[in-house]
Amino acid sequence: MKPSLFIWIPKNAGSSIYYSLEAASTPRRSVKSCCHKDCINRIDGAHVSTFTHMSPEALIHEGYVSRSFVADRFTFAFVRNPWARMVSFYHYATTLPKMAEAAAAHCKSFAGMIEYIASGDLPPIGVKNWRGLSQANRQTDWLKIDGALFPDFIGRVETIREQWPGLCEQLGVKAELRHINKTKHGHYRDYYTPRTRDLMAGFCEEEIELFGYTF
Repeated sequence: MKPSLFIWIPKNAGSSIYYSLEAASTPRRSVKSCCHKDCINRIDGAHVSTFTHMSPEALIHEGYVSRSFVADRFTFAFVRNPWARMVSFYHYATTLPKMAEAAAAHCKSFAGMIEYIASGDLPPIGVKNWRGLSQANRQTDWLKIDGALFPDFIGRVETIREQWPGLCEQLGVKAELRHINKTKHGHYRDYYTPRTRDLMAGFCEEEIELFGYTF
């Protein structure tokens, strides 16, 4: 079975995917370390690797992994409605202790956070994305290397249960999909005003067009 690489975009069911695969495998084992955090975690029994929230492109360009490491693997990711994703991110950023300092200046309100994100001042994704507001960048930033989309499979969080069996077959594992890190909040549309809705539409224009999302 060809080894696989999971591209873990923040707030896109990544923990559910990772721990579901881990539960069906032997315990994960770090095989490379960088930036004071495991760079690559491998789920041994499933032959699946992940960079957690780090940018595959940045890791390649900075010499942490080779292009062939990515090219030789079945790569997969999940995307999510960008308006819903930002509501989830807002609750994550304002409640998790390790995010509190980074979020304090820009997440005092949901509308304020959206204004900041849409301003274009977000720190870019790179090799240090487990803290800070870089996790709010466009989903496509995790899915490109040198400007081109590279994953072999891009699923949708909204239909993950329907897509999960086929993905597991491709990965060569039998894994029950778990639900990890569920956030409690109302329907995402209730958080937006016409202005913040349109700001997000402009900021996420590419992924909206690529994946066919609507508000």
